[in-house]
Amino acid sequence: MDSKFERSRGTLVVKGFWLEDHAKMDAAFIEALAAGFRRFMGFIGASEIELPALESLPFYEELVGQMEAK
Repeated sequence: MDSKFERSRGTLVVKGFWLEDHAKMDAAFIEALAAGFRRFMGFIGASEIELPALESLPFYEELVGQMEAK
């Protein structure tokens, strides 16, 4: 993952994201990824997240839904 914390906006921007070829992108993975992003946001003090690097991935909409649900 390549990310940047834009302090002035309080936003974590995920600029790059790579998965292993064998990664299983099921519901449990997506939930765990969302939880990891939320924990990282809390650690750095981000209030928002932007995921441009993930927009082309097949689970993007589900991930965004997970992020908004919590």
